[in-house]
Amino acid sequence: DGSLTIESGASLVQVNAVTNEANHYTGKNEGTVTVKRNTSPLFRYDYTYWSTPVSPQVLIDISPDSPTNLVYQYSANQDNWIAINPNNVMRPGKGYILRAPLHYNLNPGMPLVHTAEFEGVPNNGTIKMPVIGGEGKLNLLGNPYPSALNATSFITANLNVGGTLYFWTHNTQS
Repeated sequence: DGSLTIESGASLVQVNAVTNEANHYTGKNEGTVTVKRNTSPLFRYDYTYWSTPVSPQVLIDISPDSPTNLVYQYSANQDNWIAINPNNVMRPGKGYILRAPLHYNLNPGMPLVHTAEFEGVPNNGTIKMPVIGGEGKLNLLGNPYPSALNATSFITANLNVGGTLYFWTHNTQS
């Protein structure tokens, strides 16, 4: 009946792997944790990328003041962004993009940090996310765990990635 909050920049290291399925938790972890993640400073029209470290997590709940008509995922098949329902449950390992909250300052002005709060059972174990296409195809994947990943280990364990990872950084001038 306790609570556990993992602050932004912190990790929950889980030693024993348990089973996870897309949008359905079947392991032995129990209870709800809160995982907080801070963005870089944002202006109102900036976007940021997200992936969930817990299950289940409703997408818009991590940024309820963001415009609900500006929530996207990347379609490798269509090689384009597609708008999605902000009330969707996030799939662990999938990347999503949301715009900054509507009340944030315009540029020029003072950018603000948004703290997303993910609440649910911490993801653990092997999480599979299909990678579409071959060389030159882009896929938007995200870290599905409440801890950091080792990029070299990720590439070694996922030969279908092709050996190249691009990391998004927020480049807004502040």
